[in-house]
Amino acid sequence: MNEKVIKLFEIGLSIWILLDVIFLTGSLIFEFSLNHYYNLIIFDTCLCVVLFLEFFFRFFKADNKNKSFKENWTEIVAAIPFDLIMLPFMADASILLVLRFFKFIRILILFSQLFEIIGIFLKDTYLDEILSIFFNGYHFIYSLPVPV
Repeated sequence: MNEKVIKLFEIGLSIWILLDVIFLTGSLIFEFSLNHYYNLIIFDTCLCVVLFLEFFFRFFKADNKNKSFKENWTEIVAAIPFDLIMLPFMADASILLVLRFFKFIRILILFSQLFEIIGIFLKDTYLDEILSIFFNGYHFIYSLPVPV
């Protein structure tokens, strides 16, 4: 039962991270209204709190804390709510540019975490093998010559 709860949590967290990556990328590309931007900050900050808690839970549960920190230090960067930090500096363009860069780095780290979780899920459920057979079969069928 405990393992099922962990898997469900990882799937839910993956969906939450994916939505956050989409929203954060959209905020870098498009202009949001102030109301939408505040909603994004709340959404992102809640995810950051969950990511911090997950990191510290796994860190304190790890046998080798040094190794755990060295392997997962990027998760701390991913859990920093840069939009919340940027809020007081919205008028200063130079600070805003630097914080936007860190926000972009954070998006990349979140995206890599998402792919890591998806990869583990695919291997645990053997969906990677099923998808491989499907795509190889698809490629084989459509690579056959078609009689004219």
